[in-house]
Amino acid sequence: MTREPNVSLGAISKVVQNDPGLAAKVLKTVNSSFYGLQQPCSRLDRAMSYLGLQAVKSLVLGFSLVDATRGVGDGADLKRHWRRTIFAASAARHLAQVTKAVDADEVFACALFQDIGVLACVAALGGEYMPTLAGAPDDHDLLCRHEREVFPFDHTTVGAELARKWKLPDLLVESIRKHHVPDASGLSFPAMVRTTALSMYVAEALSTPGQPTIVSRLGVKASAWFGIEPEQVAMLLRSTATSAMELAKLFEQDVAIPDASMIMAEAQEALVSGSIQTQRDADRFKAQSETDTLTGVGNRRRFDSAFGDAFRDARENKRPLSVVFLDADRFKSVNDTLGHSAGDAVLKAIASRCAGAIAEDGMLCRFGGEEFAAFLPGFDGVRAKDVGERLRRAVADRPIDLSGVDGAPPTINVTISVGVATMESGSGSAIESHEQLLSLADQAVYAAKSSGRNCVRAASPAAKQGAASAPAPALAPIPAPVSAPSASSGAGHAAPQARAADSSRTLEAARSLRASDGVLRVLVVDDDPLAAKLLSMIFQRLPETEVRVAHSGASASAVAAALKPTLVIVDHRLHDTRGMDLIPSLRASVGSIVRAVLITATPEPGMGDAARAAGADLFASKADMSNDVSKWIHTILSHGGSAPASRAA
Repeated sequence: MTREPNVSLGAISKVVQNDPGLAAKVLKTVNSSFYGLQQPCSRLDRAMSYLGLQAVKSLVLGFSLVDATRGVGDGADLKRHWRRTIFAASAARHLAQVTKAVDADEVFACALFQDIGVLACVAALGGEYMPTLAGAPDDHDLLCRHEREVFPFDHTTVGAELARKWKLPDLLVESIRKHHVPDASGLSFPAMVRTTALSMYVAEALSTPGQPTIVSRLGVKASAWFGIEPEQVAMLLRSTATSAMELAKLFEQDVAIPDASMIMAEAQEALVSGSIQTQRDADRFKAQSETDTLTGVGNRRRFDSAFGDAFRDARENKRPLSVVFLDADRFKSVNDTLGHSAGDAVLKAIASRCAGAIAEDGMLCRFGGEEFAAFLPGFDGVRAKDVGERLRRAVADRPIDLSGVDGAPPTINVTISVGVATMESGSGSAIESHEQLLSLADQAVYAAKSSGRNCVRAASPAAKQGAASAPAPALAPIPAPVSAPSASSGAGHAAPQARAADSSRTLEAARSLRASDGVLRVLVVDDDPLAAKLLSMIFQRLPETEVRVAHSGASASAVAAALKPTLVIVDHRLHDTRGMDLIPSLRASVGSIVRAVLITATPEPGMGDAARAAGADLFASKADMSNDVSKWIHTILSHGGSAPASRAA
């Protein structure tokens, strides 16, 4: 009857009335301090209506369990088992009332039945199982492992199968099977299983006084699962011990109750010690989880969290905040020519030098790959540029030692490109979010790359002007010392007349790729977010141009179908496919494509011919994009002359 969800209280009442012993126990229970009625009740039907359907179900099941197993084991000493069961049932009911996570009477039954597999093993195996039970560790949570050292099963499996055979409710079956593994995935009743498991931990703490590790585990799990504070755990132990005395009488079990004051003292001491150790473990884990294992500086997670907090603080207090973004120049060639061990040594040296150069001024973190980022609270644009130059010199001014790397030269000269962005103090800043500030620094890095590398570029948006949107950031160069490599051949140093002519030719070339409505629609497919962002930013500067980005081959088709691009730029080395394979697929599915361009950071002999055979109109090198952005874009748009990567191809 308990298995039927719609069974009526009246139907259960009729069955209970047929068993005078069971009816007497129900009446005794409803009149006990366990339920605390104000007026005595002498009628079974009224008593059951007072208790409610779920309470009646759980009590009848519990009483039936005790009666059915009274002769189990032929006199075997099961006091320890029933002591723990009574404590667990009492604790489960209190936990449900505190957490409101489950029904108190349902979890009461789950706690009573959670170790029915032990009784089944005693009944079926007798003397073969009893030594295993008697020799089990004091910590009941270790019983399953102990059982499996002797038998090819444990009591949870036996108990769950018995409950299934008896057609008990599914939540009971799962609680019996999983209460020793309450964090397992795929649970249908996770709150019920965890409350049942927690009741077991309470029972263990009460059954084995003087075991601080057991009480500490109880405190940790109570906090993790239900947010229960240590003070509440101590009170739970005391209230469970008190109510267990009454419950033991109702179930006619002789259970010795430990001294409540002793329990409270031990619990408080153990929980305080456990809380201190838990906090230490949490602090150590947090430090480990927020530290880059290779370089020892903070990782991306730490940067994102701390930078967000710093931005909010700067906005609230109207203080300046700067961010510095730096990227190792031509780092891929270090890995390719000298190996990853040399690359790791270079990254460690860059991190160490830059962290030392920043010192107490800010926080340096590894942003990803060969990129590092630092934020500088209280630093305006002028001071931030000085820090950027200090970082550049810290790396460029002396070679990096590779003497400990097999097969590498003793030293190597390495440079970095640095981008700086600042949110100035005051309420007029056009910076609305820390993501926007970081994006400006990111753009400044690419400007530094395009200007010949080994230099610093700074971006600062103008102040807000009414509701008008902020203008595009101005990228201000900081010239490198005379000893640094010259960038005079870069587009950033071209004469104004030459830049104007280049711009005019670029706009003219773009007209040939516009759709019938006059809009140039560009699809960039690149799983490198920084490269994709740079390409997107460049094309968005052209008038009447719409740009979309896809970061994988899988998403490119859907984006292309919605955009109907006329120009497609695809990176060859995507994480889920080759660009050379994606271009013909896009051409077949989207008829609007006028020009398809395959790009790569690592051109190889013959790749250009293979790209054109696959349907690409042009094959271009990302390295040439960094060297001269204007020329690279003009070639892409005009398709005039040889491709920028033709020599490598």
